[in-house]
Amino acid sequence: MAKVKDKENPERYLYIQAVDLQRDKEDHGTWKRVFINFYNEKIEKYEGVWDENKEEKEPCSLSKIYLLFIDQIQDMNEDVRKSH
Repeated sequence: MAKVKDKENPERYLYIQAVDLQRDKEDHGTWKRVFINFYNEKIEKYEGVWDENKEEKEPCSLSKIYLLFIDQIQDMNEDVRKSH
């Protein structure tokens, strides 16, 4: 999968919003926001940058088992609302 570039600004890459499950030493999980822009087929991981309030974003490489794309979360919330 190639990185997607912005049509109006070819120097800028487009990202998909997601959250990644992070576990601490006590095995408690929290969701951390991330922007994904590439799937690396060789290592079977998604690559992108963490959504942090920093000028320069920290890159990341994440397993798909712990990753939820924002559209998936919104779809799940809609399904829950419809069922109640």
